[in-house]
Amino acid sequence: MKILLINLLLLLAIKSYALDKVSLPFYSTNESFVVKEMGLVKKMILTDKEKEYLQNKKIRMCAYSQRYPLEFTKNGQYMGIVADIIKLMSQKFSLDIDMIVSTSNQELFTNIYEDKCDMVSIMVHEFSNVESQMNKSIVLARDDLVLITKNDKIFINNINSLYNKKLAVSSKSYKIFLNKHYSFLNIVVIPDIKKLMEKIANNEIYGYFTASLYTNSIVQKYGFNELKVNMKLLDHSLNAGMGVSKDNPQLLSIINKLLQTISKSEIENIVARWSMQIYPSFVDYKLIRQMITFFVLFLLVLLFFYIRQRKFNNMIKAEKNKFENIFYKASDGIAIATNNTLTDCNSALVKNFGYKTKKELLQLNYLGLSPKYQPNGKLSLKKAIEMIRVVKEHGVSNFEWVHLRANGEEFWVDIVVTNISSSKDEDILHIVSRDIQHKKELEWELLELNNNLEERVKDEVEKNRQQQVMLMQHSRLAQMGEMISMIAHQWRQPLAAINSTCATISLKAQVNQLDSITAVKLSAKISQYVQHLSFTIDDFRGFFKSNKSKSRIDYSELITSTLNIIEDSIENKNIKIVKILNSENIFETYPNELKQVLLNLIKNAEDILIEKKIKNPKIIIKTEGDIVTISDNAGGVSENIIDKIFDPYFSTKTDKDGTGLGLYMSKTIVEDHCGGELTVYNNQEGAVFKIKLKSKEN
Repeated sequence: MKILLINLLLLLAIKSYALDKVSLPFYSTNESFVVKEMGLVKKMILTDKEKEYLQNKKIRMCAYSQRYPLEFTKNGQYMGIVADIIKLMSQKFSLDIDMIVSTSNQELFTNIYEDKCDMVSIMVHEFSNVESQMNKSIVLARDDLVLITKNDKIFINNINSLYNKKLAVSSKSYKIFLNKHYSFLNIVVIPDIKKLMEKIANNEIYGYFTASLYTNSIVQKYGFNELKVNMKLLDHSLNAGMGVSKDNPQLLSIINKLLQTISKSEIENIVARWSMQIYPSFVDYKLIRQMITFFVLFLLVLLFFYIRQRKFNNMIKAEKNKFENIFYKASDGIAIATNNTLTDCNSALVKNFGYKTKKELLQLNYLGLSPKYQPNGKLSLKKAIEMIRVVKEHGVSNFEWVHLRANGEEFWVDIVVTNISSSKDEDILHIVSRDIQHKKELEWELLELNNNLEERVKDEVEKNRQQQVMLMQHSRLAQMGEMISMIAHQWRQPLAAINSTCATISLKAQVNQLDSITAVKLSAKISQYVQHLSFTIDDFRGFFKSNKSKSRIDYSELITSTLNIIEDSIENKNIKIVKILNSENIFETYPNELKQVLLNLIKNAEDILIEKKIKNPKIIIKTEGDIVTISDNAGGVSENIIDKIFDPYFSTKTDKDGTGLGLYMSKTIVEDHCGGELTVYNNQEGAVFKIKLKSKEN
């Protein structure tokens, strides 16, 4: 439709343009030449001097190849309106013409001024750029100047509206002509048409003045949809003829006589032929405008109704597809019953009833798909009549129903029936059924479960009680194992110290160096170790008792009493113990339990230093405020296990009888019994265990 409209407009505009817009009026100034109405010459009289001039004379005619459709070259051949007029002149009177075609204005002017031209193919009378070299022939045609702008510019009705607007022309001759008649116009010369069109497209130039003959090719080439002919200058037209060298007065007379033999109809035919090859810029006839406007409006109305109808049809089709998808692809069974007979159904309903095809199912009456009686004892027929009555009164009804599958098996469905009748003459019901057999079976199981719930609860309570007893026994055994493991771990160092002290006494006695002072001192140490062993037993005996009593103590006393047991043993292994005791805070806590924690942390540091064979090994014990840290220079705890080392039964010493309870018990003592916090992190040298307690001051 759109293509048809464009073609019609194109044909109408071309016809209008060819017959009216670019008319080339015929002028005759010599009454001795008789011309018929159709342009055929009766006779042409030349003087003797003119005949003599033409004998053996080759006329050099200069032309320009870039003025489509007036004159141009294609595949090396000179063509266009002027070329056809020259050809017509040659047919009427044999002329020997040598065409010299220039590719630029500059080249054309150079040929004229260097006297290489006897004639110029086309010369505008109003332009005086070559008047010193050429005489003007009689007027062959008249043309108007037009303004080309972008499509978005409004039409100019008065040239005064162009005041202060930047305009362009392609040559200086146009500028001189326009400024002569319209001095207020702001005109610049841009010979490059392509660059000029780019400036118009970028709104750097408002418009471009040129002869109307050129507008069609320009608009078609540089912007069929972007450019338009905005206005035409009717007050001042351009008159065109041929130019003849001032050195050839006889040739001027001959050309004028020859041009007068060409009729108006011949000129119009030539112009029309070339105009049909290009797209015109505008149409001025009022009638044509009205016809085109009416035709466009008519087509737009048709197009509007066509688009609306197509859109409406597409909407109907989309809705139809949507409802068909809902009907045929739904997971629930859907059926349409007309006057108590099934007329359509989806595949889900066929599957629910266990039939192979929809045709088999639709052959049956809907009531024929039900048992004779429903579970409540009512006849299926009687209950169905009641349900249909409810649907007719309220438009919709929802109820549960028992159907029969193809194999005779009964199954429960949840049914929603909707009355979609459009007239009183027929009853159309929309039936949606969902298979709820599994749901019903679960309800029956739940009902049975509720009936036996009390008995089952008693059984489960008894099972839980037995499991709790077993868990308690396991817990006690685990706690006992943990305590035995801790006692063995904590006794190892004091027993080793006692053994070392006894060996010292024996050695000194053998060499007669056991004096009374040394004996008393070593005996005191043994007594101290034995007392520590006794305290360890007492501490673990009361570890889980809630009636343990707290006592006041500071970090210095805790650390000193702990090191009294193991310091000598550690230093004998070339491990340096560094003590930085800066805290004087007093704590109310369980000292013996905290000593076990300190002992465990120091012993772990000793073990890792020996295991990794660290050079210059050391254990740093530092107190400050409420915090005590125990660190070593063994390289730290691996990042992939540092979050697990306080877990019960997690140990890195499994190959050395490690139980994984030492750090777990230490964390339990500090956090659960003493209300503190035990954490671990790595510094640049090794692992750092940090104990934080709450002092009496805080």
